[in-house]
Amino acid sequence: MKQILCILFALPILAQPPAPRPKPTQVKVGSTTEAARTIEFLPGTGTTYSLSCADGTCSLTINYTGGPPDVVNYTGASRTAPVKAGTTPPATCTLGDWFFDTDAAPGANILLCTAANTWTQVTGSGGGGSGNSYISMPAANCQYGTASTAFSLGVSDTPTAACVEGANVRLGVLQFDESGVQAVQTQIRLEGTITSVNLAGTWRTSATTGNVVWQVQTACAGDGGMADPAWGTAQTIVDAAKSTANQLNNFSLTGVTACSAGQNMWVRFFRDPAHASDNLNATAELVGLTWTIVR
Repeated sequence: MKQILCILFALPILAQPPAPRPKPTQVKVGSTTEAARTIEFLPGTGTTYSLSCADGTCSLTINYTGGPPDVVNYTGASRTAPVKAGTTPPATCTLGDWFFDTDAAPGANILLCTAANTWTQVTGSGGGGSGNSYISMPAANCQYGTASTAFSLGVSDTPTAACVEGANVRLGVLQFDESGVQAVQTQIRLEGTITSVNLAGTWRTSATTGNVVWQVQTACAGDGGMADPAWGTAQTIVDAAKSTANQLNNFSLTGVTACSAGQNMWVRFFRDPAHASDNLNATAELVGLTWTIVR
């Protein structure tokens, strides 16, 4: 009888449930305290959630293993930062990675990983492919049978502008003869990112043997400078005459001594028939020059 009584008295005590903990009225999100709320997770295809809590702090990990969504719309975002940025790209990269160089010249900030651990700078204004700039300068123009040139000429030691009348085309040329040094000048203002400056040109001659020597000098002046800078060292182009008289003849010079962005680059283009390599023994007619500013 005593054993039964003990059991009867113990049962109410064991069956009594614990008092429920009160729900919090506030939660802390980061450093901000906000009103408590209920968060519902609705995982989609390929999405899993992992929630872990310790000492009153919980962290949620979202794992997405599905394919990319058709549209990612950030038009309502206050800002976006989708590309890694800095002053030096990482030493390693995977094909397709992007990097934003914060101290590069404006317009040349984007680098693409085009091969393993190889960054390639993206430059240019678009539409032209390479982004290079091209400046074409005809040697002369013909108006009503009279030739003139847009190059600057001195009072002496200058080539002669002439018109060559063909059956179809009226060609303006500058004739550099053998009487002595003859030169023309022009100027180009350089802007933007400049990697190098190259020169190409076309000439012709009635001679069918021998070489002509074209020479180029540059001088630079920028804001606050004087518009009479000293010429740099001449660069030479040795080009052989065609075996057929008066055929068009192309020449080029890679790596013209160039100025910096924001400066005026003066150019002196000339022929000195006394040069040791100039044995053309005839007039060389310049048809035109083209400058390539490599970005």
